Amino acid sequence: MLSQGYKLTWPEIKLTDKQEASHIQAKYNYQFTREDDGVTVELHWNITPEYLSFPQNPEWLWQRLVSTTLSNITLSTFSPEDYLIILCVHGSNHCWLRLRWICDVNELIQNTLTLNWEKVAAEARTQGCER
Repeated sequence: MLSQGYKLTWPEIKLTDKQEASHIQAKYNYQFTREDDGVTVELHWNITPEYLSFPQNPEWLWQRLVSTTLSNITLSTFSPEDYLIILCVHGSNHCWLRLRWICDVNELIQNTLTLNWEKVAAEARTQGCER
């Protein structure tokens, strides 16, 4: 990320090796921002921090990946139903601090004509994040 012009923006301070090891174990992401255009990328190794009641090894997500094409490249991604749950858990983790997180949920809903709401509700109940 650094070689592509991004700057580490979360955590906001320089960490010692010991602090970084602790961050990797206790947290779930790094955030990078490209200074010339403000594009932000969050690299996640988990969906949420450990203190949230969301599965820390969500095998159910990896078993239901779907294929999509982006710039003529086929990628694996989360199903729209699972992605909706992820977006909602992420937004609630941050107390919906950014309007763009609400807009992300709206765009997913508006652009997924076949969204299975029963599946979303059932999985949210199963994972303990229905609220």
